[in-house]
Amino acid sequence: MLETIVIAEDELIVALDLESTLENLGYHVLAIADTGYLAIEKVAEIQPNLVLMDIRLKGDMDGITAAAEIYSRFNIPVIYLTAYTDENTLNRAKVTSPFGYIVKPFNERELHSTIEITLYKHRMEKQLKEKSQWLSTVLKSIGDGVITNDLNAEITFMNPIAESLTGWPQEEALGKASTEIFTIVDGTNYHPSKVLLSKRWKKVRL
Repeated sequence: MLETIVIAEDELIVALDLESTLENLGYHVLAIADTGYLAIEKVAEIQPNLVLMDIRLKGDMDGITAAAEIYSRFNIPVIYLTAYTDENTLNRAKVTSPFGYIVKPFNERELHSTIEITLYKHRMEKQLKEKSQWLSTVLKSIGDGVITNDLNAEITFMNPIAESLTGWPQEEALGKASTEIFTIVDGTNYHPSKVLLSKRWKKVRL
């Protein structure tokens, strides 16, 4: 199945040349937009796998603003294409967490490798998010209290039973030291943080 792309580029000749290059590389260009608003509209309509976004577009919405909205609303990766490399532009672009940034003029090999890396990275992130959501659903449905923490012994998850047992809502407990949320009793003289950071599973009583 061909990977699908929307091009956001306000110079028609450049856009058509880019479309031809992408088709030769085995991608399918579904639409070309010359404004940020049109790019968002096309993405909402056809849901491509990727957007190639020029930073400077026609109208009052530039590519950076359009890219931020596209990724937040549709979770579709964006690669910036631009001839502008000034620090202010780069800093604005970084805030939107783009998957790639290609400076014009670029060659076919650079374009191809950036697209492939972006598509792979986005697939992996999507799979990780789905697995994380599945695990969260499983943990929330368990009949016992479940609390997870990171290597700093700070809370990263609490299921509803754990919230009830500790009296702490998860949103308030996240990031706090585990010892602030509950006291561990396991019949040893270990400091609570040492118990939590042990590589072996231990049954503890809240």
